[in-house]
Amino acid sequence: MGEVAAQIPTSFGHELRACRRCSLVKTYDQIRDSGCENRHFFKIDEDPERIVDVTTLNFNGSSPTTATEELYYSLSLLLAFPDSSIGETFSHLISAVMATLEKDLMFLILQFLDEKKHKETVHRLESESACYFNMLYFEELVAQGKWDEMEKYLSGFTKIEDNKQSMNIFFEIRKHKYLEALDKRDHAKALDIFFKDLKVFELETYNKDLFKEMSLLLTMDDLRANPKLSTYGDTTSGRGQLFRGLEKLIKANPLLRDKLQFPVLETSRLRTLIGQSLNWQHHLCKNAMPNPDIETLFVDHTCDQPITIFRPVPRATIPPSLLEWISNPAAILMGPQIPSGHMENQTADSNNPLKRSRPSGTSQERELGFSVLGDISPVPYSGQPHGRNIISLDEFPKVVVTTLAQGSRVTSMDFHPIQQILLLVGTIGGDVFLWDVGARQMISEKGFEVWKLDACSKELQASFNDDERASVNHVAWSPDGSLIGVAYSKNIVHIYSFDGGNDIRNHLEIEAHTGSVNHLAFSYPNEQLSVVTCGNDRLIKVWDAFTGAKRLTFEGHEAPVLSVCPDQKKNIQVILSTATDGEIKGWFYDDVGASVTYDAPGHSSTRMAFSSDRARLFSCGTNKEGESFLVEWKDGKGSIKRTYQGLGQRAVGIVQFDTTKNRFLAAGDESTIKIWDMNNTNLLTTIHADGGLPASPCVRFNKEGTLLAVSTSNHGVRILATDDGLKFLKTAENRTLATKVPGGGGGGGGFGSSSADAGITMADQSTSFAAMKKNEVRPLADGKPRTSNVSGEGYTKWKVTEITEPSQCYFLRLPDNVTDTKVSRLIYTNSGSGVLALASNAEHKLWKWQNSDPNLAGKATANTLPVLWKPKSGITMINETSDKNPEEAIPCLALLKDSYLVSASGGGISVFNMVTFKTAKTYMYPPF
Repeated sequence: MGEVAAQIPTSFGHELRACRRCSLVKTYDQIRDSGCENRHFFKIDEDPERIVDVTTLNFNGSSPTTATEELYYSLSLLLAFPDSSIGETFSHLISAVMATLEKDLMFLILQFLDEKKHKETVHRLESESACYFNMLYFEELVAQGKWDEMEKYLSGFTKIEDNKQSMNIFFEIRKHKYLEALDKRDHAKALDIFFKDLKVFELETYNKDLFKEMSLLLTMDDLRANPKLSTYGDTTSGRGQLFRGLEKLIKANPLLRDKLQFPVLETSRLRTLIGQSLNWQHHLCKNAMPNPDIETLFVDHTCDQPITIFRPVPRATIPPSLLEWISNPAAILMGPQIPSGHMENQTADSNNPLKRSRPSGTSQERELGFSVLGDISPVPYSGQPHGRNIISLDEFPKVVVTTLAQGSRVTSMDFHPIQQILLLVGTIGGDVFLWDVGARQMISEKGFEVWKLDACSKELQASFNDDERASVNHVAWSPDGSLIGVAYSKNIVHIYSFDGGNDIRNHLEIEAHTGSVNHLAFSYPNEQLSVVTCGNDRLIKVWDAFTGAKRLTFEGHEAPVLSVCPDQKKNIQVILSTATDGEIKGWFYDDVGASVTYDAPGHSSTRMAFSSDRARLFSCGTNKEGESFLVEWKDGKGSIKRTYQGLGQRAVGIVQFDTTKNRFLAAGDESTIKIWDMNNTNLLTTIHADGGLPASPCVRFNKEGTLLAVSTSNHGVRILATDDGLKFLKTAENRTLATKVPGGGGGGGGFGSSSADAGITMADQSTSFAAMKKNEVRPLADGKPRTSNVSGEGYTKWKVTEITEPSQCYFLRLPDNVTDTKVSRLIYTNSGSGVLALASNAEHKLWKWQNSDPNLAGKATANTLPVLWKPKSGITMINETSDKNPEEAIPCLALLKDSYLVSASGGGISVFNMVTFKTAKTYMYPPF
């Protein structure tokens, strides 16, 4: 049979239909009477009813017009014609899925551009992609009378000739533009609009009398003389009425009505997907590095073999359990990880990406993953813990080390942010204790006492005549550990200064509130240290931490304010406050009022806390019925992200909680310590701490999460430790307090001590806070700088362990391929996992210890050899030198959080990036 020429449609009305297979357009009658050129494929001759199934009314040059319609069409072909070409049908299915994903990608790009404030680009892409009609933007164009931009935006979605609704939309826009020109007496412009823009509508579709009437308006001085336009208002009201009419036409238009809703997306969804992709690419790397150097998204990420010099670890040193992890792919999905950097220990299965374990890195990297685009946070796979695939119960402080007697019930605790063996404790009896947990010794004690009663209000003085006692509601350290804040149940806040020894001085006494001061916290608004307080008077106040001057007062709560939680995101600083009626408010540091208000779950009395990296917000509280709620909030949105299960429903008092390691939550409930993984709502484990805990004990972690303090029923504090915490305490235990030097002046290290010479009595294994404070000039309340003196009489000091035998020392030769240079400076990295050297030739060398058995922590040790590390670019960090004698130069270097290195060798001061080794900046060249 010869080929049959395709018929030309006999009309162009609503009866036109397009073939779904080849997009040929014909009328329904033509397809029914003479059949479609594809009738043999669709078997129309056998069943004419299939015309409706295999053709469509919606087409714009290709058919079908939507990915969803294409998808359903492809599936219908598989069901209706099982003996047809599967390959051809499947190609329809694939194209439909791809079209849907492309549309999703377009929405993600629009969200990304909108977050980056590229408004013009966003609206241009909306129109060109025709995936989303932004009604708000269109309303702005109407209100501003931007007629050309309005039609340009519309033309991406529809044309005048597409359908009756589209024609009406364009006509109403041009008609209103014409009327506005007439109203402004601009007849020349009105005439131009009439002949260029409105003449196109003078068809049978429109009433010719209407155009005649519109042309007569040109002859009138006031268009309102026309009875039909007598109610025509001013420009603003007219445009408002126009938009309301256009909105109805747009919602009725089949080409537009399905494009008016933007899908609900999580913030920065495209960034999240890219972060997941990069994490997965890094997971597939054969030579996964702890600090991947990702410089571009244009190609897939791979970790090249690092330029290293190290001694291979003998296979015999690997325990059988580790070999089982390597050879058992199933264990990889559930079990521990193979340390990176020792690729010789991998089996042949390591070449299979599906059988390779996730790479390990530093502890922070294993918990947070890595991010490349700024604030991307890797999203964990469903059902898996955040960051790592398995949780070891050894990560929690479980071993009871000691119990410290306090004399009365404990109400609040806080570990020192730097010297993490120092614990501050407040009690219901009004006492404040400072403990050295390592030595099991109290450093200082202070009972409640008003320093200057005459300066207090008459109401407060009168209350002291009846009862001089007050309890401690809250204690807190300042971020640098130099100040201590104490909130009392009677109006008063005390601020003490601490210089690292046992000389803790009275700094400020503030009558902060009327009645109980329930909570306080330190913050840095405008880079000035402040104290934020709240109380039973329903107020929140901000005080200067050095002068005691009141800066701000916030009011708006209708119940006593229970707690405050300051936060800062880049340049945005806020205070979150909770009240006893369950109301939560957010405040900027201004006098405008609360910026947000929402309710705690169950209207509970709630306290809030951030994770260590301040990226996640949690709250825990108890309502009047004793029901307790532990939840994570969607930061800044006032909605709950997840609710944790396992808290008792008959709590006594408000359940207290704490966070640690950016990963775990702990709450004191039902006379136990309950632990949750932040990413799993189910209770992870329960710690009994040898029993004897109250119904709702206080709990507090130190910064590293190696120590946990919990209050006991017999008015004590029990200290629990991890394995690392035990080692830390054992080191501190070896340092014992020496007796005071005779004649050293009386008094002892009370909070009110006025001794002029403060001694260094505490030392941290990794950071000496006292040494950091030595000779540091810091302004005090009187505004005068003071330099701490550590060499006076009457001070106590630690007896460090003396090294007297060679057996007490450990020797390790660091691997290096160059031996003809001397080391000028040698320091540990801040993480304790590496050593950085500055050689006499101005070159830096970095050695890192890998996470491997027996050094699972990846810390500096003489038991395993470190790796001489360089980035894959091979760049070395070399200082600039001067032309003078190198021997006269004094080399120096310092690390900033292991991220940047500041160094000099006689020339300019260089700042290096510790990840890429690239020179960030060189400045301050020496004078000639």
